[in-house]
Amino acid sequence: SEMCIRDRINIIAGLLVERFPIDIDLTEDNIFQITDQSIEYIQNLDSEVTVNVLAEEETFKNNNDYYRQAYEVIMRYAQYSDKITVRFVDLYQNPDLQQKYSRETLSTGQIVVECGDRYQILTSYDLFNTQVDQSSGYTYITSSSAEQAMTSAIMNVTNADPPTVAVLTGFNTADISSFTDILTSNGYVVDEVDLMAGDISEYDLVILAAPTVDLSDADLAKLDEYLDNDGRFGKN
Repeated sequence: SEMCIRDRINIIAGLLVERFPIDIDLTEDNIFQITDQSIEYIQNLDSEVTVNVLAEEETFKNNNDYYRQAYEVIMRYAQYSDKITVRFVDLYQNPDLQQKYSRETLSTGQIVVECGDRYQILTSYDLFNTQVDQSSGYTYITSSSAEQAMTSAIMNVTNADPPTVAVLTGFNTADISSFTDILTSNGYVVDEVDLMAGDISEYDLVILAAPTVDLSDADLAKLDEYLDNDGRFGKN
């Protein structure tokens, strides 16, 4: 619902602004607990969630100070909720996980957050904010976003009714893959749909990204019908 989506955005925005400003500097002595917002959310979970860290436990937490902080954050989720299980998995010794997610290319260091058939994969780019040194080209970690990434992923995989998006094709539209990647990582179900051949009536949101070909009267009529939604409106 609109209220649920707004609440989810507020929780994640709060975590981002209040706990993880871009210039934060983590050290060995500055390992964070998770915030009250995350604790309250996970303590009310109805579904079982498994957090698969694709690395040996000692290797992951001792990689550097930032990974140690991420490790501490991840372990707090299981500590505060009996619905959450954290397990460390060596991919080379557990090929069944790669088989289970055959559509994905898994690699050591990733985190697979799963609930039933729904899952989300977190990488180091999700756990940490990074910056590229313009002179050397070296990418280094500047701050942590581990709690934001974890809470968002748990929200996404436990949402039984995720918002749906249809990206319309066939009009020489702009490439918005970066935007749809953001939507997908935040729990939206994104499909490419041909406007005239496909059914868009059940989607919450339709995107027509900068078309360079004129829409026909039939195309426009179908979009009008979608937005009217049998007089109920509420479509975007």
